[in-house]
Amino acid sequence: MRVLDVAAVAAWSAACVRSLDVLRPAINGINVYPVADSDTGSNLLHTLTGARDALTAALRDPSAGGDAVGGSSPLTGDAGVDAVSPLAGDAAPIAVSPLTGDAAQSAGSPPAGDTAAGGVSPLAGEAALRDVSPPPGDAVPSSGSPPPGDVVGDGGSPLAGDVAGDGVSQVGAAAALPRDEQSPSSGDAPAPPFSASSPPSGNTPATEAALVDVAAALAILARGAVAAARGNSGVIISQVVRGIAEWAATGGELDGAGLAAALGHADKVATGAVSRPVAGTMLTVLHSVAGAVRGDTRPLADVAETVAATAAAALEETPKQLPALAKAGVVDAGGRGLVAVLDALAGVVTGKNTAPEHELEVAVSAPVAEPAPYAWEVMYLLDGVHEAQLPALRKELSGFGDSVTVAGDGSGSHAVHVHCADIGAAIEAGLDLGRPRRIRVEPLLTPTPIEPGGGLDRSVVAVVRGGGLAELLRAEGVAVLAVPDGETPGVEDMIGLFNEAAGRHVTVLPGSIDLTAAADTAAGHAMAGDRDVVVIPCASPVQVLAALAVHDGDRRANDDVVAMAEAAAATRRGELRIADEESLTWVGRAQSGDVIGLVDDEVVLIEPAPASETNLVAAAMGVLNRMLTLGGELVTVLGGADAPPGVAAELAEQLRLEHPEVELTSYASGQADAVLLMGVE
Repeated sequence: MRVLDVAAVAAWSAACVRSLDVLRPAINGINVYPVADSDTGSNLLHTLTGARDALTAALRDPSAGGDAVGGSSPLTGDAGVDAVSPLAGDAAPIAVSPLTGDAAQSAGSPPAGDTAAGGVSPLAGEAALRDVSPPPGDAVPSSGSPPPGDVVGDGGSPLAGDVAGDGVSQVGAAAALPRDEQSPSSGDAPAPPFSASSPPSGNTPATEAALVDVAAALAILARGAVAAARGNSGVIISQVVRGIAEWAATGGELDGAGLAAALGHADKVATGAVSRPVAGTMLTVLHSVAGAVRGDTRPLADVAETVAATAAAALEETPKQLPALAKAGVVDAGGRGLVAVLDALAGVVTGKNTAPEHELEVAVSAPVAEPAPYAWEVMYLLDGVHEAQLPALRKELSGFGDSVTVAGDGSGSHAVHVHCADIGAAIEAGLDLGRPRRIRVEPLLTPTPIEPGGGLDRSVVAVVRGGGLAELLRAEGVAVLAVPDGETPGVEDMIGLFNEAAGRHVTVLPGSIDLTAAADTAAGHAMAGDRDVVVIPCASPVQVLAALAVHDGDRRANDDVVAMAEAAAATRRGELRIADEESLTWVGRAQSGDVIGLVDDEVVLIEPAPASETNLVAAAMGVLNRMLTLGGELVTVLGGADAPPGVAAELAEQLRLEHPEVELTSYASGQADAVLLMGVE
């Protein structure tokens, strides 16, 4: 197959449904993040079933989908729908069977040679049509000699699995099959998980029309997915389809290079729909795929196989990126669903009928009593909202809870999703901006505690500023919320951090006074469920490190919290800042550019500008000497983003000379508000 055509898109959508129908119980079983409600597989299946059904209806009756996927039928290479615009309601199928060779002119078909063109983007709901139907009386190729681009098969039809009857094209029969005949759950012999599409179409006379039609087909598929989307995973997968459809609407072929570019655009669209992307989820898998094939110009089959292989490899890495998955011993459920979708695409392109096996590492546990709901999943479609209003809507919804997603379908409607405790507030947020419809509310069960190997039921998380410090803490196995400089995390950010942690008891280590306040607000929020969230007050990142140093998972939870709180409180803190304007302090007047030394937020010295390496070391020693007058055994120094590269080594040498009894540990933390942060324990 050289390019994806409508037949391939239809086959892909059907293969996705078949695969997810089989995998649904397993994917539900590993659903532990963001909420362990065991519905990710069901949500993905419902979303893509809606997408498939929308496309199937449009292929059976183009006017039903709002888009023309006809003209020259890209499914067979022969005329399947006449050139009258289906939007006008005059289109009628031509009773031509490419499999039998019989031809009959439709009563509604125009004279041979006439054309009708829509000229409107297929994402807008219309598509350009061309009349390439054979003139009245012309012979139509029989099933024994199909022209390039025709689909001819036996009972193993890649699209339907059944032999088409007299007077009906094989592909048309596949599109017309009822849902229960296309799903292995119907009780019939299951169809293969993947379906090969038509042979490579090459440069057939219908190529240009097929390019228009594949974009229209993908647009219908995307709208069907958005309309049927359920759950966070369903909304995200609908945006993957939408991203591919948007790229196809630009007019490019979906060959190898086109598929690579389309997946790159899908990555941007899906990520942009999520308020707070989290590493280790299906978005991470998608991002890995987009990066692996960026700029790839190989044939379609090679690119599709790389896509599937990269997705599988990225899925295996998800437990290393998300602590909740690691402690449960499973891969991400949404990521597993995305891998199934991309495996289905590769199967259609390459013609391979065997679904690859991927390890889920899911343990089946005995049934337990269903807990009471602690919050609600609210979803609705929102019409009439302007794109400029979406950031404000996301921000407002983020104040109610987490898992906020606002995803468009490309034609003005948006799927809104949020986990929250206040159903009315979530719906009213949509009412203020547009017209909500198809409102759906489902209870969220209290997150099931995930016990690591030792049977412990608690986790430690941190909220800090500075990329270097965040990476340092992650290396110690701590779930971290890295807050950009100058920003304060919202409720959704904090609840998302709690959800990343395993266990019912969560200890939070915030790296500043304002971060402590944000953590306190979220700890008492209804979306925290019945988790026992304890915030240890910290005024500096050095206190976070001190608390983490005494953390002992083998202690009782309460004893461990007390030990960490005492260690944080006992750590004296100092810092060096650069004055950005003239100011009056307790120790004199500071000029712009001077180095200001502080101990526990009190100014204790001023080192005149410039803030050279020598002056910074002198100021740091002045601060440390004051702090060490009360004793101390361990000094921790965190270098900020503006700290000269050699200041840590020079400070270590000077401290060794003046205080040989003291141990020094230094790290590059990357914080922007201070040149150096110092702690004495």
